[in-house]
Amino acid sequence: MVVEELRDKILTPENFTEKDGVRLARSLYKQPASVDLVIDEFLSEDLRLRQRISWVLMAFPSLDQFCLAPHIERLISILFNTNEDSLKRNILRLLQIQPIPKAYHGKLIDFCFKILEDKKEAVAIQVFAMTVVSNLAKPYPELLNELALLLEANYEYGTAGYKSRARKIISEIK
Repeated sequence: MVVEELRDKILTPENFTEKDGVRLARSLYKQPASVDLVIDEFLSEDLRLRQRISWVLMAFPSLDQFCLAPHIERLISILFNTNEDSLKRNILRLLQIQPIPKAYHGKLIDFCFKILEDKKEAVAIQVFAMTVVSNLAKPYPELLNELALLLEANYEYGTAGYKSRARKIISEIK
């Protein structure tokens, strides 16, 4: 598949939905070049394309847990170097369901803790960061305790979405 064909499939339908993204992901994930193309387009400047293609990208791990493995380093690097909320949100959303190599655990945990401590950070980004930290910190009880304390400290001021995810994670920790 070429860029124009992919863009046409995603941008032409007026109401491209998450279900459409899953269907397209099923047809693409066994072709490594197509997965590379989806990643490249996800990182494009076109916000509408990026939002729609994120549905394709999010469907890949459910089809093959390791099909995005070659791209994790690139996605994490972009996450660490962007100020754009949509990129942070979608990359963290992906990382919460994707195996992450141990080499990135420490830096990613630190990054997510900083997000959780930043009151200006968008709630969706914080919610996904909670899950990423929770998943990565499971072998480290002291980090889980720190996460629980941080979530409890911010709970009172959180939105409904923040409180819901925080409750779930705190109950898993304790």
